[in-house]
Amino acid sequence: MYNNKMLTNFYEDLSSSEIKRINKKTVLIFPFSSIEQHGSHLPVNTDKKILEGILNRFSNKNPSKKYIIMPHIYIGSASEHKAYDGTISLNSINFTKFHQISSKANCNSIEFIRFHRIPINFNIVH
Repeated sequence: MYNNKMLTNFYEDLSSSEIKRINKKTVLIFPFSSIEQHGSHLPVNTDKKILEGILNRFSNKNPSKKYIIMPHIYIGSASEHKAYDGTISLNSINFTKFHQISSKANCNSIEFIRFHRIPINFNIVH
């Protein structure tokens, strides 16, 4: 039986008692997006806002309790934007390492040691 009593699929909205009861077969989704310039008329968190919309729509259309959407990580690889103010970016190699370390660290933390599934990672790529 999966996480039948959960009211949300978003980890950050769960209580500690709900987190304790998460089924070990639950798929963990780790969303990543960049903080980067999108022209002088848009905020640097445009990718974050787009991904939040995608995840909210996904969660609403797929109310399964077989997945949890983990807290958003705002580091991307946006070297093409490095000349613009506001961009937070890692080069591709360091981004890949960060991505692997972050996902593994989250799955190996005390709360997630019992999970056996590989986390799914979403990243907006333009």
